[in-house]
Amino acid sequence: MRKPKLIPAWKKTLKYAWSIKLGILAGLFSTLEIVLSYFPDSLPRGTMAGLAGIASLGSIITRFIIQKDIRDEEA
Repeated sequence: MRKPKLIPAWKKTLKYAWSIKLGILAGLFSTLEIVLSYFPDSLPRGTMAGLAGIASLGSIITRFIIQKDIRDEEA
């Protein structure tokens, strides 16, 4: 089995890639959904799940879009 390797510009990718940002946002919405279940009257049911789904879908879509801020200097 091959050992996984990080891409050369992983720090820059982590900082600028929209797919990473939207993935983190989806995780935040999922976490908030659990927390808000203790406050049933705060938001309509499923709001955070819907937002998490939208952020996840955005993360997948932006993974395929070229982002000019990120360049692989070592490749």
